[in-house]
Amino acid sequence: MTPETIAQTMAKEAGQQASAPLERIVCPLCGDARQERRYVFAPYGIVRCVACGVWYLSPRPSAVA
Repeated sequence: MTPETIAQTMAKEAGQQASAPLERIVCPLCGDARQERRYVFAPYGIVRCVACGVWYLSPRPSAVA
C-alpha cells in the first residue's frame, strides 16, 4: 500500500480528503515496520510499534509537504 493510498483510506474513514503528500514510516526508534493503529486524526494516524512500543505519527506529512 502506498502512502497516498493509506492517506486516502484514512481520510475517507473520517469523511475528509487528504490535502498534503503523506508518507508511512517505520519506527523512528528501532526501525521495525510492524505497527498497530491507535488513533486516527484523518488523514494522520498515531501508531504503536509492535517491537519496542514507542508511539509515533504515521502516516505523516512528507518532507516535500
